[in-house]
Amino acid sequence: MKTIVIFDPKNLISANKSTFIRHQYYSQKLAELDSMASLTILTFRKNGKSFEYNHDNDKLKIHYLGLKIYSKRNREFLSKINTLVFGDPFLPPTLFRLLFLLYFCPKNIRIQIQLHGDFFQSEWKNTLRNKAKYFLIKINIKKANNLRFVSQQQLAGFKKTFPYFKNYFISPIAVTQSSSNIGDYGFNRPKVVGFLGRIDRERGIQTLVSVLKLFGRNSSIRFLIAGDGDLSIHLKNQIEKFDLMNEVEIVGFIEQKDLEDRFWSQIGILISTAPFESYGLTMREALIRNIPILTLKNSGSMELLNDFPDACIEFYEASKIDGLVTKIPEMLNLKIDAQLLPRQKSIDGANLEKLLRSWLGSQ
Repeated sequence: MKTIVIFDPKNLISANKSTFIRHQYYSQKLAELDSMASLTILTFRKNGKSFEYNHDNDKLKIHYLGLKIYSKRNREFLSKINTLVFGDPFLPPTLFRLLFLLYFCPKNIRIQIQLHGDFFQSEWKNTLRNKAKYFLIKINIKKANNLRFVSQQQLAGFKKTFPYFKNYFISPIAVTQSSSNIGDYGFNRPKVVGFLGRIDRERGIQTLVSVLKLFGRNSSIRFLIAGDGDLSIHLKNQIEKFDLMNEVEIVGFIEQKDLEDRFWSQIGILISTAPFESYGLTMREALIRNIPILTLKNSGSMELLNDFPDACIEFYEASKIDGLVTKIPEMLNLKIDAQLLPRQKSIDGANLEKLLRSWLGSQ
């Protein structure tokens, strides 16, 4: 057997339904490539024995280490790992746990680190928090057999910072796999600006608040905000403070299966306020539906421009948003027929096979 294990110390995969379903899909495709391969999610949360989910298939497993990390069951499991995929190398507790795991793993284990953040723009290391992340990246890449990036732009920034590391590849998260009913909203879209994502500092929520204030109560344009996070209460307080409750609707987190009806079909533009974006998954979701996007310049948005030069992508600066008063109404009235969905499906298929082969050691 070839045992591929994804290290998930914060239980982010098994606790999130859409993320878990995506990994079930990975396990199915992995078995098609190699019938001897299995995919397991490894987490510290919850006590109890390893078990298999049986929602859509019986391929994906979750192994809980529990409190008795030194148990015979855990040592036996760790000793059989062929590839360990490590996707969160930026927190000291996670790093220490990884070092502990490697003590029990085979000496010839393959380690893949997945870098999802837009970490290498010149402004990125301006904060103490990000300087600490940078330090942890330096420690972790020395242990990796290969690094996975999600965009060419992200990789280009990394190579400027770490030119000596040569073993890497690019494979973003699939956009089209999780959506079975993808609509086309190129014509007659609602006069609504949509925001979809985490409500936290890294998503540029203060910029979003500034845009809401810019349009204010006298505009015919409405805003739909979907997501939750650390700054959800702050955002609601700001909306109440400026008396924008009738202009802005916050609907919280929306399940993947409900996004088409409750979000995508309800908006005319998607706005991204994130200063750093490695791939722009949500922006791609909008473009394949012929919904124009308004975004800051970052690795993700520049990669979009490379993949879809004919897409409706408009850029703005967080410090200069006054021009959006005219720009947004213009974008809402655009008629779009870009036909980007087939291209994105082709990109997704190639990237997924590349990822799975990297786990098997053939990439």
